[in-house]
Formats: sequence, structure tokens, C-alpha cells
Amino acid sequence: MSEANHEVTRSALDGHNAERTIDRREDGTMEQQQLFSLRAADEALDGTVEVRPNLWLMTSEDIPPLLFTVDETARLLSIARHRVFDLIREGRLRSVKVGASRRVSAKALFDFVATLEVEETG
Repeated sequence: MSEANHEVTRSALDGHNAERTIDRREDGTMEQQQLFSLRAADEALDGTVEVRPNLWLMTSEDIPPLLFTVDETARLLSIARHRVFDLIREGRLRSVKVGASRRVSAKALFDFVATLEVEETG
């Protein structure tokens, strides 16, 4: 993708303009794609709309991380690094190995926090 298209993508992301489109060249043809995907929430009664960026049109710097280090996880949860390892060892926080390093997925982090909220209200 050309630098001009990257610039359009970045400027549209900065403004979160859902109607912004960019032209993308594939197999010698030009096609227009939406930078953001708008979907109505599943049968939501309040009329909310979910806005998701089109990951295929984003640069690697624009895509949020999928996996967090133990240190990043500790910072996000505002707990000590050794406590993250305790939660992993106890099976309360899911993690994966990448080489010799331990990583926590964004989904595992979300699920862990959701579990804490349920425990708090329950």
C-alpha cells in the first residue's frame, strides 16, 4: 500500500470518521473500502452501534497488541509482577508461552476482570 494510503488511514483513524473510505489497489483494480465497520449491537434495545476498525487497512503500529508481557499485565491490573505469576499458577489468569516468555492475551485479561466483577457482585 502506498504511503499516501497510509496517511489517509492514519488521518481517518485520528478523526474516527466512520464514513471515510480509501481506495485500495488489488490485482490492478481499484476498490473502495470502509475504514471502519459499523454494526448494530446484537438485538440491542438502546440502539447502540459497535464501531470496529478495518484491521486490513491499518498499519502494524495502529493495531492494538494481542498479547501482553507479564510486566504490562501487572501495570494494566495495578498489581505486582509476582502476583501476575501467582494468578497464572492458580489458573485464574490464562496465559500462553511464546518461546521462553509468558504472555497474557487481551481476551484472557478481559475475562479475568469480568470474573472479578462477578465475584464482587456475587
